[in-house]
Amino acid sequence: MQRVTPMKQYLIISFFVGCLAAAASPMNTQTPIAPKERALADSDNKLVAPTLPFVFGSQYLRYPTPTSESWPHDLARMKQLGMNTVKIWVSWNQIEPNEGNFDFSMSDAIMDAIDHAGLKAVVNLIYTPPRWVKGTEQNFDNPQYFDSVSRFVRRMVERYAIHPAMLVWDCWNEPAISFPSGPSTLAQYRKWLTTRYDSPKAAGIVWGRPFAWGRSVITDWSEVEAPPLGFLAESLDWYRFHREHLPEQFSRLGAIIRKADPHHPVMVHDVFTGVTAVHTPYNDEMNMLPLDLHGVSLHVPAAQYEHADFVTENCRYTFAITMKTGVCRKLKKAFWVSESFGGALTFSLPSPPTPGPETLRKNMWQAVALGVQGFLFWQYRPERYPMPGTEDGGWGLTDLAGDDTERSKAVAEFAREVAPLVPLIPLVPARARSAIVVNDLTAFALDTRKRPEQLSAGMSQYTTFERQALEAPYVSAVLGAYRAFTTCNIPVDILSVQDSLDNYELIYLPLPMQMDTVVAERIRAFVERGGTAVLECGAGFYGEHGWVSEVVPGNGLANLFGVKEGEYRYHGVHRTLMDGGLSVSVAYRTGDLHVGTARVTGRFPDGSPARTEQVFGKGKAIYLASSPSIAVFSEPANTGEALIRSLNIKPEIVGEGIEIRRAHRGDSEFIFIFNHSSKAQTVRVSESSSHLFTPIRGRINYDGQALRCSIPARDLAIALSKR
Repeated sequence: MQRVTPMKQYLIISFFVGCLAAAASPMNTQTPIAPKERALADSDNKLVAPTLPFVFGSQYLRYPTPTSESWPHDLARMKQLGMNTVKIWVSWNQIEPNEGNFDFSMSDAIMDAIDHAGLKAVVNLIYTPPRWVKGTEQNFDNPQYFDSVSRFVRRMVERYAIHPAMLVWDCWNEPAISFPSGPSTLAQYRKWLTTRYDSPKAAGIVWGRPFAWGRSVITDWSEVEAPPLGFLAESLDWYRFHREHLPEQFSRLGAIIRKADPHHPVMVHDVFTGVTAVHTPYNDEMNMLPLDLHGVSLHVPAAQYEHADFVTENCRYTFAITMKTGVCRKLKKAFWVSESFGGALTFSLPSPPTPGPETLRKNMWQAVALGVQGFLFWQYRPERYPMPGTEDGGWGLTDLAGDDTERSKAVAEFAREVAPLVPLIPLVPARARSAIVVNDLTAFALDTRKRPEQLSAGMSQYTTFERQALEAPYVSAVLGAYRAFTTCNIPVDILSVQDSLDNYELIYLPLPMQMDTVVAERIRAFVERGGTAVLECGAGFYGEHGWVSEVVPGNGLANLFGVKEGEYRYHGVHRTLMDGGLSVSVAYRTGDLHVGTARVTGRFPDGSPARTEQVFGKGKAIYLASSPSIAVFSEPANTGEALIRSLNIKPEIVGEGIEIRRAHRGDSEFIFIFNHSSKAQTVRVSESSSHLFTPIRGRINYDGQALRCSIPARDLAIALSKR
């Protein structure tokens, strides 16, 4: 076993440290990861877009707090902690309190203060309407309303386009599909329907009119109204329209900003990700296409910050980053964590748990390992202004007076450690041979439309995982499948049903109950080429237009898998016995599964088929008469190991809170080893390489066959190898 000496460590990493200054101490006034400006100008002498470094910082100002007296101290301290970026809210109702009269005094002062501190600004445009805005249809489909919003946006962008602190325009804060249904939106929807159907009568036939209870025959497009979400056939079109319409709004805002400032990037940041969004599902790729970069807010439910089942909440966090970074790499766009909690959610009695510095450290390094290009907290100093909802005195890295906490010190430590790696960011996660395929239409069909009362308030904070599995089964199934792979430390990608399957050996579709014909055809082609497709129960139960399929699996998949589901009833949590003696916990077993040409490879305790396999072309089709993924999600003790082994995949390390992430950039390879547990652990990671591994963080030994490291509780180790 070989111990890496400090001299060898220096020789290995010197190739990229060379021209970098030594990592700054927390009190150093020169941030080690300062943004870089390209010293170029166009014919109008406006600054060109800044090159995007590893953006690291925090949300700071949401008027009226922090007050201006605190700005010099706070901004200077943010710089000392190693931050380079400040995100600020600039709200329409504050900038234009009276129609046509603009007051930039506050925004001028904060932008100048940010520049004076040597920081850069992400300006988040907020569209809270001023009191002078009248009318009930206050959304962007209303031409008069949008004209007023556009004037505010133009004036803001024109004023700060050449400000030295300007870095990025964030054009919309946490948008969601909220299903506005005013006259202007309905006019857009009716126009959209004409591109999908030849006539109102054709649409009515697809929607089941007049057969659907309480729904009348349509004779003219003007008769179309917003459908009740319970009518799935009609609601799927309503959802598809809004799913396409939301990025069109981003594009309109982006065009206004780019015309006034062609040199600074425009972004939007949303909440979680498509199928696990807080309000309603949406399509991540559609949302990312119109703008330059993308961000996400990742606030783990406060009641579960230090929950005993850290694995599930950890998976919720890394799932969103995994899916988002995957889409951004495909589209060649940068991705940030735009908001990550800096402290406890809010003041309340009893007080909620506060995330410790180890939680923040873990989240920052996980984001780097997964390929982000920026990381911002919400927020630096807790807000003192009491607000409706859950944010009184919450979220801060510092205390209410702006003084350091153990959390802010952890931020400074991270900034020092990540500084030498910045030239290699963003990292590229290790190639995955397996993928979880998700469908926002299924999320809408199973979860959203059955709880319309929550659309305005967002997803309820479920008191138990079991309750969430009942109320949001698709989100639970997706997260459970992801948890099974990640807990067993198997690299896995998250794909949309529209994505290419060409680079994968195995795809897993959790609870795929809504399925369009084209998706079923692509699964068939994937198997025929040599892939393994694993589908949980109810596959294609709802067809493209929301009608229940005559045969399940639907859309011709019954022939591919060689099975047919019997009476449709899903209930309970069961155990199944697979070939090889594996016992797998499952949820929502179907009724009788009629096996045709497939081979039974697992049974329920009563002897009925639970799992089948069929060779098709060069590949294999596996059908599960239940949802093992929901069982993994809803049972904290269930690691998912049995499910993974049943797929003929050998886990690397299972349980004990150990998470392994591999990533690379150029000829540099990284291994991140996280210990999420409450006890120190010695970990052995198999790694056969002719190259020397150098410790970046933690004590690591490499003997040519494996890495061995001792990791304190809730800490991590990082090793680097140069190919």
